[in-house]
Amino acid sequence: MDTLADIKPDMANPDFWRQKQEWIKQMRLQFSRRPEFPETHSIIDDEGMLNQEYFQPPKDALPEIERKWGDAEKSKLLEGIATYGIGHFREISENLLSDWSGNDLRMKSIRVMGRQNLQLYKDWKGDAAAFSANMSATRESGCGLEHGKEERSFMMTTVTSFRPSRTLTEPAHHSVKPPMKLELHTIAA
Repeated sequence: MDTLADIKPDMANPDFWRQKQEWIKQMRLQFSRRPEFPETHSIIDDEGMLNQEYFQPPKDALPEIERKWGDAEKSKLLEGIATYGIGHFREISENLLSDWSGNDLRMKSIRVMGRQNLQLYKDWKGDAAAFSANMSATRESGCGLEHGKEERSFMMTTVTSFRPSRTLTEPAHHSVKPPMKLELHTIAA
């Protein structure tokens, strides 16, 4: 029976790396350079090497403007969620925070809500007081952001059951059920 040493290639051998590089070049030529797509010929040269200039930003590209997230942006995000609901970040971006993409706003909402999974809050609309109540409940359950890295690393969380959230109030104009909340128990390691 072969041992691992018998099967494992000799990576210290320079010939191994030369053969691997040749194989990579051949795969690029075979699968990445397509005759029916002429634009692929500028990505990879005739020898299978990547054209580094292709991957550089255009010379006339404007530098990215540094953006700062502050209380004004957070207020607009909360206003947008109250108007459009969680999950409608593109609309919030287009109408209230045009300097921020929908994905940027989704990530900011995760921080504001104190939750990684916003699917539980899909289409939910709430005001700043509801967000504050949710963040407090999240912190109380041990899942919030107030724990330091050291403290989180010594904690283990187990999910025991689902129950409807009592911390978020549903606005009268909203017909979607309030989000579900995980009941968590924290066990110190």
